[in-house]
Amino acid sequence: GGYTPPHRWIYSPQHHYVHQPQFVLLFENLQQEWPVFAQHHRLTVGDIPHQNHTRKRYLEPLTAQSITFLQRFYKRDFELYQHYSELPLRTRISGIQYT
Repeated sequence: GGYTPPHRWIYSPQHHYVHQPQFVLLFENLQQEWPVFAQHHRLTVGDIPHQNHTRKRYLEPLTAQSITFLQRFYKRDFELYQHYSELPLRTRISGIQYT
């Protein structure tokens, strides 16, 4: 406890700095969604290379207390992710309309 990392933004919820994005690609589907996005917007760029692969390592399972903390701390982020992940890809790459 007590230690505050020098770069607090690393742990900040994304909803603090992402507001009404025009386009949304889901990271877990990036290899499939990027080519569709690029073609839709007539971009002449290649595939996104997969770099910095994470080596599998043993991690301690999260405690119930940690899970509760993360669910509360990132609550709005989870809600936004759910919202955007339910939108069809065509909507997410064509330009999201807000009211």
